[in-house]
Amino acid sequence: MSGRSNASELGRIRWTDAELRDIKIDYDAVSLRVQESDGVVRTLRAEGYIGYSLVGFWDEVVVVGAEVVDEHLGLDACIASLQRRLGASWLDSGNHARNERRWSALLVHFSDASVLEVFAARFLVDP
Repeated sequence: MSGRSNASELGRIRWTDAELRDIKIDYDAVSLRVQESDGVVRTLRAEGYIGYSLVGFWDEVVVVGAEVVDEHLGLDACIASLQRRLGASWLDSGNHARNERRWSALLVHFSDASVLEVFAARFLVDP
């Protein structure tokens, strides 16, 4: 990750009053395309994800703020699910970032009080 922390990567986007424009989920990553209040569009890529959640989303895409935390109940639930299905010492996957087995939670808070949660090994923002 070039020496950058997940928190410093997150700081590369001006989240307040930004709008979520697109979410793309594939085998390797969850990508969020965000348009900042001045019109600049940035993409955050969550690599090595093990889960994501958005419950109760209604009609609002305006962001109040975002944070990365290392401890979260949703992250605990993802890990517990993996352990139940794959055993306590599960084998590596084909995703190298996921195999690091160190994850954080990205929490994107919207103005309607819903929260997008992405649990991943690292978060990178396009240059």
